[in-house]
Amino acid sequence: MSYALSMIEDKPGGPERPLSDLGHRTYVSFWTRRVVNILLELDKNSDEISVAIIRDKTGMTELDIHYILEH
Repeated sequence: MSYALSMIEDKPGGPERPLSDLGHRTYVSFWTRRVVNILLELDKNSDEISVAIIRDKTGMTELDIHYILEH
C-alpha cells in the first residue's frame, strides 16, 4: 500500500523500519522483482538507466534500490 500512495503523491516511500527478519526477506523479494521488471522493460535502443529512473517508476526509495542493486 505504501508504494501505491508513493506513486500517487509522486514521492518515494517504503515500509516502516526496522523490519523484522521475515519482513526483510519479504521486502527484498518484492523489491528485487520490481527492479528486475524495470530493467527488463528497458528500451533496447537506450542504454540509459539510473537509480532516479527506477525510483520514479517504482515509488521505492533510493536507499532500497541501492540495497537491491548491491545485493
